[in-house]
Amino acid sequence: MDHHAEPIIGEAAGAVGPARDWLGALLARLIRVAGLLHPDEPLLGHPVTLSEGFALSELRAAAPLTQRDLADRLGLEKSTVSRLVAGLEERGMVTRRRNPENRRFYQLDLTEHGRAAADGLALSLRERHAQLLAAMTAPERDALATGLTGLLRAMGQLPPATPGSSG
Repeated sequence: MDHHAEPIIGEAAGAVGPARDWLGALLARLIRVAGLLHPDEPLLGHPVTLSEGFALSELRAAAPLTQRDLADRLGLEKSTVSRLVAGLEERGMVTRRRNPENRRFYQLDLTEHGRAAADGLALSLRERHAQLLAAMTAPERDALATGLTGLLRAMGQLPPATPGSSG
């Protein structure tokens, strides 16, 4: 934990511009505290990396997927996903076979081992998120949901909020 860091939010949070990059400072601290600077380390004690965990999660939610679909969902290059899937396949978590409807594409699915890994990781993440949220006040949780929704929208990942919507 970064005990020596000064609080970042305050009057500066309302300011927009390069004078004090409070958002950058907060995001940098979040990335460090969350361990995201070490993307190849096991995720929450599970034998998968952060990228592998995201891939397993996407396959858990929507398998079978083509490799191209998985790349789109992860926002990664096809060659990166090909290497990622090859590693999961070598460890018996994913099957990769030619799509019978279009042999140019690979179809990906979870093996029993892969589904168990994805289920275990999902449970660990839900438990960790519950712990984090429980350590926050209700107004902090509301502000977090509003702020993250706004940030994602600003980054182009969510549609604009419509009048009367909750986000």
